[in-house]
Amino acid sequence: TVSTSGKRPDKTVNDKAVFAFENVFTEDEDTYEVYDYMCRDAVEGAVQGTNSTIFAYGQTNSGKTYTIGGSDGMPGVIEMA
Repeated sequence: TVSTSGKRPDKTVNDKAVFAFENVFTEDEDTYEVYDYMCRDAVEGAVQGTNSTIFAYGQTNSGKTYTIGGSDGMPGVIEMA
């Protein structure tokens, strides 16, 4: 799971977009850690009336559906929200 920060793209080099990565989660980190770092503030803001979006983007088979939807043994972002 990767998060970008600042304006998108941060800059261009030779007409190619360059992004800065705020955080990269390892395979050893669980969905709780992803939720706490990436989603909790957005969910709390939505409850208070701020528009929020949690968007999972990445390569095929990288864990997007698992992170958002969870599994029998690990809740996903939707359930945690």
